[in-house]
This record gives sequence, C-alpha cells and structure tokens, in this order.
Amino acid sequence: MLAGAVAATAALIGSLVLAAPAAAVPTAAPAAVETGIVQAAAVAGFNPENIISDALFYDGNAMSSAEIQAFLDAKIGSCSNGKCLNVLNVSISSRDAWYSAVTGDLVCSSLQGGTMRTSELIYRVQVACGISAKAILVTLQKEQGLTTSSAPSDWNLQAAMGASCPDTSPCDPAYSGVGPQIVQGVRQLKIYKAGRFGKQPGVNFIGYSPNAACGGTNLNIQNYATAALYNYTPYQPNAASLAAGWGLGDGCSSYGNRNFFNYYTSWFGSTQLDVAAARAAISSRWTATGGAGGVLGTATGDVACGTRNGGCYQNFQRGAISWTAPTGAWETFGGIRARWQALSFETGVLGYPVGAPTCGMKDGGCYQNFESGAISWSAGTGAWETYGDIRVRWQAVNFENGVLGYPTGGPTCGLINGGCYQNFQGGAITWTAAIGAWETFGEIRSRWSALSFETGLLGYPVGGVTCGPDGGCYQNFQRGAITWSASAGAWETYGDIRARWRAEGFERGALGYPTAAPVNGDGTAYQAFQGGAISWTPSGGAVTSSGPIGLRWLATGAATGALAMPSGPIVCGTRDGGCYQNFQNGAISWTSATGAWETTGAVRDRWKASGFETGVLGYPTGAPVSTTAGVSQTFQSGAIGWSSNKGAFLSTGVIGARWMGLNAISGTLGAPVGDIVCGTRSGGCYQNFQNGAISSTSATGTWESYGPLRARWQATGFESGVLGYPIGAPTCGTKDNGCYQNFENGAISWTSATGAWETYGGIRAFWRAQDFERGALGYPLGAPTTDGQGYSKQPFQGGVVTAGPGGTTVAPRS
Repeated sequence: MLAGAVAATAALIGSLVLAAPAAAVPTAAPAAVETGIVQAAAVAGFNPENIISDALFYDGNAMSSAEIQAFLDAKIGSCSNGKCLNVLNVSISSRDAWYSAVTGDLVCSSLQGGTMRTSELIYRVQVACGISAKAILVTLQKEQGLTTSSAPSDWNLQAAMGASCPDTSPCDPAYSGVGPQIVQGVRQLKIYKAGRFGKQPGVNFIGYSPNAACGGTNLNIQNYATAALYNYTPYQPNAASLAAGWGLGDGCSSYGNRNFFNYYTSWFGSTQLDVAAARAAISSRWTATGGAGGVLGTATGDVACGTRNGGCYQNFQRGAISWTAPTGAWETFGGIRARWQALSFETGVLGYPVGAPTCGMKDGGCYQNFESGAISWSAGTGAWETYGDIRVRWQAVNFENGVLGYPTGGPTCGLINGGCYQNFQGGAITWTAAIGAWETFGEIRSRWSALSFETGLLGYPVGGVTCGPDGGCYQNFQRGAITWSASAGAWETYGDIRARWRAEGFERGALGYPTAAPVNGDGTAYQAFQGGAISWTPSGGAVTSSGPIGLRWLATGAATGALAMPSGPIVCGTRDGGCYQNFQNGAISWTSATGAWETTGAVRDRWKASGFETGVLGYPTGAPVSTTAGVSQTFQSGAIGWSSNKGAFLSTGVIGARWMGLNAISGTLGAPVGDIVCGTRSGGCYQNFQNGAISSTSATGTWESYGPLRARWQATGFESGVLGYPIGAPTCGTKDNGCYQNFENGAISWTSATGAWETYGGIRAFWRAQDFERGALGYPLGAPTTDGQGYSKQPFQGGVVTAGPGGTTVAPRS
C-alpha cells in the first residue's frame, strides 16, 4: 500500500503518516471525508485481532455490477473531470485461473477482459477472486479516496488500490492505472489466504507505524481476512489514532486499517457476522412456524453462515430459514422455495426473503416478498418471481387481482433495445429502460402479437390501456397505437393516417373506430373506419373519405377498385345539398335523396359533357353495371349506356325510364348506340340500341322493339308504314312459343317456324274473329298483298284469307 504524503491526507485515506515518500512518489491530493460522517467521535468496536469476518470479506457475491454502479453514483454524484470511478471505462486483458505455487489452491478463477465500466470490473474481480466488492470499494477509498472523489487526479488513479506500492519506494509501473491496480490489489488480498503467504491467523507482532521506535503489540489474529489486511497494510492503529475517529492521532499513529474499519461500518454496517444472533433468530422463527410440527419439520443440519451479506441459514425437512441482520430470519418452502433456488437463492436477483409466505390470495395463491421483489404462486400457474419495474407495474394494476392475474413465467430479457417482458395469465408486461414497464392484454395484445410485438412497426408500448365511456379502449406505442371496440375489433393506426385520424377527432369524430389494418400497396396506403376511410399518397398526403362517400369507396374495393385513390378532399355545396370527392379514376357523388355512387370512365365523361348533376341527368342513383354488352348507369332523370364500338350515350326522359325498366344494359336491348332522336311522325322520338330500339309518342306511349318483330316493323316502314307506332311491348308465350307486338294499326306475330308477319285491316279483323293463332287459321305465313281492285290476300297456316268488297273468304293453300 501507499503511505500518505502528509499527515492530513494519510489520516483520511492512508495507512500511516510518519514515513516521508521517496522523491519519485508524487504528492497525493487530500480527500474529503464523506458528508454525514461524524469525524470527531472515537472509533467504537474496532478489534485489532478481528477487523472483519471471513464471511464478509471473502463474499464473492456481495454486490452485483448494477449495485456497485449505483453505489458509486450515489457516493460520487456528478463527475467534474470525466475520470471518476462512476464514469470511467477501464481496459484489461483476459486472465487464466491463477493457482498458488505454494499450496496449489485456487487464488482467482479466470477473468474475462475487455473494455468495461469500473463497476463491472470490480464485480468480475469480486467473483473471480472471492473478495467482497464492499472490501474493494473501501480499499479504493482508504488508499486514494476514489470511491467518493468527483475530481480524481491522474496520480490517484495510477495508484488506485495502493497495490505493489511499498511505503518507502515508488509503485510498480507494471500495475499502474485503475484496471491493473484493481486486479493486482484484489489478487494480492486473496493470495495471503490461498497461498499461505505472509502473516497468517495466530499470534503476530503488528507495529503501530514504520517507525520501529513507536512499537506495537502481539495480536492473536483470529481469521484470514484480518491477516490479509495486515499483510496489505502492515500496521495497527494506536490508541491516539482510534481516539481521533477520522482525525489525526499522534506521531506514532497509522490510519489504513482504522479507516478500512471506519468506511466499512459507515457504508455497509458491522464488519462482524454475529452467528449467535443468527442462531437465535432462526430458532425463534422456527418456533413461530410451529417447530417440528410446523410447515418446515425438523432440522436436517446446523446453522450455516457465510452466505451473501453475512447471512446464515438452516435447512429443515421441508424448507429452510435464511437470516441476515438487515432482513431478519424468514422461512422458505414449497414451490416458492423451489423457484428461489432456481434463481440461485440469495445470490440471485431477489436477494433474501424479507417476510414469511402469505397465502389466501386469489385462486388459493401465495406470495413471499424478497429484498428485490417477490415470488407468487398458485396451483394453476406455479411459482414465478416479479421484480424491478415490471413488478412495480404489476402492483399498479392490482397484482393478481387485476386484469393480468398471476405471472406464468419469469422475466425474459434480450429483446431489442435491451427490453424485457413477463407473461401473466391475462397478458404481459414489457419493459425497456427508456420507456418503462407497461402491460398489454386482451385483443389489443393479440393484435400487437400479430404485428410481431416490439420488433414490429409499432415498437414498445409507451403507456397503459385506456378505456372510454363508450366501452372502447386504446394503447399507445412508440410509433402508433392500437384501438379496440367490441363492434370494430382491435386495429393499429400509425404514421400520417393516424395523424389525420387525430385531426378528425379520433373515434369521437365522423370516422369512428378503425375496422381493419392499414392496407399498403405501390407506395400508397389506406385504412377503413366505421364511418369511412383515410388514404395516403406521397403527393397528396393523408385524405379523409368519410360518411357515405367513404363507405361507398370501400365498397368499390378502395385503392384496388375502379376508382383507385382519392385525389382530393370531399367537397360539399353542390345542387340539392350534395357532395362529391374526386379519385384518380373517377368520383363519388352524394345527396341524401340519391345516396353515394361512383362514376368512372366513358360514362363519367358523358355525364360531365351533359353538365354533371346540374345537367339533364341529375345525380347518379346507382352504381355502374358492366356486362359483355358494355356499361350502363342510372341517374335521376335517365341513364348513360356505353359500348366499346359505339361509345357512351344518354338515355333520358320516358325512353330512358323504359330502358332502365328493361334492366338497361343487362336487358334485351343492350347499350344505346346513339342519342335520342325526335321529330318522327306525330311528334315521336326513338333511340337505337345494340339489339333494338325504343319508340315514343305522347299518344302511344314508350315501347321497345327488337328481334324479328322489329325487323318486320322496319320492313313495313317503321312508324311511317302501315302499322304506325307500337302500342305495347313484345309479348311472347303464345301458341308454338310465338310472340307478337301490337301497333297502332295492327300487329306483328312471329314463330320460329312461320317467321314474323304483320296483320291489319279486314284480314286482321277476320283473324281475330277466328281466335287469332289459336283458331283454324294458325299463324300468318306472309305479308298481306293487294290486287288494285280493293281485295287483300294473306296466307296463314290454315289457308289463304281474301278480304274485299264482297266479303272475306278462306281458301286452301295451294
């Protein structure tokens, strides 16, 4: 170890004050005693023959790396020069296990090297060499004040542990620096015991200082730990040193082992393991559990001490009782003890029990609290630990009585960003250092699972589940949220679509809850909601399609349908309080009277040419209908039909109504092949279609003609011929599957066997009297002919009818 350069410095951090340092040794900077320590009080309880017990000194599990780091942070606070132990990274090389050449005993197990925080190095050396991290921290403080220093000098760091730093010569440069000093110093503390090197337990003369004239005494050193301290710092404090507390004694005083004792007891409590107290506490607790007839049964061994933090335990038939001075004596048994054992008992994450098992919980469950958490058990789930922020969150949701129920497994770590999770009966709690711990459960968790949990697009939850008065719930995540309602299910929203939904008032707005996941395709996206949809394109951003227009767009197939993506927002204020929204391939128009309907392609172009809703057609009243013949769509005052070879034409008024009544393009006539033409006889109009025509006058009505009947009507000169306009629709189902159509001045009858032929005048009157085709004459077989003398003749299946001034006769067909 290193002697202090001046009395004041040595009294605080060194071992002796009398020997001046060699010229090569730099002057150590004074180190302040930790705030809160009473400096003037004399040292109480110091036993020079037993400074610290072996159980506490050789405790290789005294502190975890995290506990060491937290201790340094608490003692140092904010570092002013970047060299403090709580912020300093050190580098060491890996080392194989080291055995004593004298005894062959293991000194230190292998040590993994690398660059790491000082706290991690202290932890690794503690485990490898079996020297308590508490003893290491105290040594770093008593030698150079480093455990509390917020501005250590380079010299302080080079001689951190005082390892290989004799009192009367410079430190060995091979061990210069914090990393090498800690490794060498701790290994040196262990070799005294493992290698039987130097002073050993028993009677040894220990001086008061390097000045032999100051004298010393024979001490019956009671354990290896005390012997190791005297080998490392070979002087005992005299009466003046002990009377001074933390201060200066007299010219023969040394302070190293006194200060070791002072720091240890100030920071960690007693340096002694009170076996008698442990035995008494364990016995008392055993009696409280019912003794031999209780839950533990009889003892199967004596009290054993030397566990972590100076602990003791005793095994029984059905469990054990563990004790430390801070935690007391508590039993563990059954499934809870088995789980604690799986976690490495008190050396594991939970530490020691701090209370007895408590039963009578939900589903007959039990729990037991430990220093750093608890273990909960039920017959259905088994025994599992909870600790840290995950346990804090479980507590916030009412432990096993809340929505999560009991844990069904231990915490699992190694997720992205250093995350951990723990499963429970009703869900899970997920944690990261940056975000904290939050539960997920029910359908929201199921949806998050479908999205690959924290590795998916949403990331980790950033808050708990929040429910509202309508029964819906939501949970926020790093990159979005999942929202649930009984009617809509659970669906994620994120990105610009979620931002747009927020602007619309979330579920309280016109859109309501999402009803499906966002659909992505070819650089675009959309999402369906109860009241419409939100779509997104790189050029247009997020656009709302709400109400009947949005629902109609979804019904058409949304982005993959005929309309493709919206190209603008909904615009209202058109005729009759109407609204419309444009899309890449068309538009949807709406009024309360007509509903919401899309228009696309050539039909829309024709509607546009007619003036949209302000034109003759008004608003659409149905969806476009596509057949092999073409496309048709109905409007308030007509329809538009389109065919690939003729284009799109309006069909309005009574003609349009008749066409729509005939099922428009899906009907017999097919698509219109031209506009309505008016100005025929008697103020008539007509419109030609793929398979016929519709003719209309105010006197005769509006009637279609098609097929052989129309062909025959055409042969007679249409409405300008002998028959005039049709006065009814074609009627089929007569004899021999025949059809007929009545006209102003007669009719045309047809069968596949006889063809289509008109009847009119006296011959038709005679045929009527003979019961038309049902009578003896049957169907006509040709057109009527006249002879210029007032006689008409027409062949029928049952004969030739001749009508004239002399009457009507029937002659056989030749």
